Amino acid sequence: MSTSSKSTDLTVLVIDDNPLELGLIRLVLQKNFPDVKCIALTRVPDWQSFLQSQKVDVIIIDYRLPEKNGIEHIKDLRKVDKDVYAFLITALERDEIDQDITSSGATDFIVKDRSYSNLISKLNNVILNESVKQIEDDLKSYKLILNELTDFVILKVNFRDELVDVSGNIEKFKSVTGINNIISEWKKYFEETYVSLKSEIEENQRSFVFKEVEIKVNDKHIRFGIYLLKSHHNFYLILKPF
Repeated sequence: MSTSSKSTDLTVLVIDDNPLELGLIRLVLQKNFPDVKCIALTRVPDWQSFLQSQKVDVIIIDYRLPEKNGIEHIKDLRKVDKDVYAFLITALERDEIDQDITSSGATDFIVKDRSYSNLISKLNNVILNESVKQIEDDLKSYKLILNELTDFVILKVNFRDELVDVSGNIEKFKSVTGINNIISEWKKYFEETYVSLKSEIEENQRSFVFKEVEIKVNDKHIRFGIYLLKSHHNFYLILKPF
């Protein structure tokens, strides 16, 4: 699977044995994502040979299919490709399906509604997620430069709000701000701002936010530009003193 960051790079495979439903989904994708390549099939292909010959980023598969249901087909898919986005789509509610959707390997569950708004929302999330992954890759690429030339640091915080990594020029940051140990003291100075920015990201479904704050460090008031980026289950807190 490619890690595309733009909708123009995405290839979506839609599988539904009902040609009418298949055509409707294809029209919805073409209308809302005109640059996305859509492949429509009425039968599930042999995953091994198909994915070797065709780049696919997202698979949308109907639950009610002949012989096997969509969940069983996703289980087969995961034996070949563990990373491709695979969505189960159905008019049924989640509690009407007696198998655990996510444990089967499905990325998520899409409810068929009249406007297909749920489908549009899920695909928008995929595009956003791929964009964030690209930003994360770029951050890694620039890590050596950051260590040498800048006075800001990047704190990687997991979903439990635990600090798991620090990058950037820590010594220069220390000399500029007077914060002697950012690893042990980050919550002392930046927890309130972090919590506020995290809430803003989650409430507004954004991938990043920025805020300028003034913080007192050892009787000295220092202005910081603080940028919070969400990527998968982690947050990146970027601290830049002015």
